[in-house]
Amino acid sequence: MGQGRKIFGLWVAFCVVFAWSFTGMGQAQAACDAHPDYPSTHAAEAMGLPVHKAPHHLAHVLAGMIDNGLDGPVLGIAWDGTGWGGDGTVWGGEFLTLDGNRYRRAAHLLPFRLPGGEAAVRDPRRCALGALYAVHGEALWALDGLAPVAAFAPQERVLLQTMLAQGLNSPPTSSAGRLFDAIAAILGLCSHIGFEGEAAMAVEFAAGRVAKSFALPPPDLTENGEAWLVDWRAMLEEAVRALHAGTGPEELAAGFHDWLAMAMVAVVRQVGIENVVLTGGCFQNALLAERATERLAMAGFRVFRHRRVPPNDGGLAAGQAAFAARGMIEEKGPCALPFPANS
Repeated sequence: MGQGRKIFGLWVAFCVVFAWSFTGMGQAQAACDAHPDYPSTHAAEAMGLPVHKAPHHLAHVLAGMIDNGLDGPVLGIAWDGTGWGGDGTVWGGEFLTLDGNRYRRAAHLLPFRLPGGEAAVRDPRRCALGALYAVHGEALWALDGLAPVAAFAPQERVLLQTMLAQGLNSPPTSSAGRLFDAIAAILGLCSHIGFEGEAAMAVEFAAGRVAKSFALPPPDLTENGEAWLVDWRAMLEEAVRALHAGTGPEELAAGFHDWLAMAMVAVVRQVGIENVVLTGGCFQNALLAERATERLAMAGFRVFRHRRVPPNDGGLAAGQAAFAARGMIEEKGPCALPFPANS
């Protein structure tokens, strides 16, 4: 697979450079995703041009800024399924601040492990096990009344237990999309997927079928010296308890959407930047986007959503071009600006 991607990338590079040679537009530059094994990365590297590798979620935020004519400072909430993180882990539940050519990872969802890596992306039950393991630890395997645990045969559980305990082929992720997958499996809404986003859609549609949502515990924010961590474990534990007590999965799915919106407001208040950009594939979820917009606006923040540039990976090229043009620099350390920072 890796060799095939490289060959495809080389072919794309040849086509682009050949076409550019006829434009007479002078020296070109290449921009691509920071992931080392994307075909677009191989294509950019093969062009013989200066290459700008844009962090995945930063490109999402920049695309949203372009779409809304924003310069900064902004706080971008970039939520999706998978993106290469600056620390070598899988990101996807990010809060990034941007001002001029400087950016910072201000907050993110608490990471959990994906047993099997790519296999977990295709199997919501594995995402559920990773999330539940973050709550219960080794005690998880005695809870065979939980659907994601009962779904696996005893010999499979032994393997999954070893993987999670030792971190074998179980990369940590802060992904909001994978958290949606975990919720879908736990609530019995989707245990297998045929396409990316199917489990998250099941949660969205279930939430849309009810007028009432179940109230879940508020998010817990902790600061680790560089970023705020949004801890969802109490929420997940209460959702499981309520499900077993007879609460319907639809009410819990609606409560999960409310919880996510609450988490956004809590982080934005801590960071203190007035202009907020919602971006990434998770915001194709109309219910999530509308609920987040409503809660943030009620809290006094200005919310910007995609209008012409797609919020998912279809809009990344615009953000990558902006990354190359701006010469972005990452900053580390705590980030807080007095609210409102821009009016």
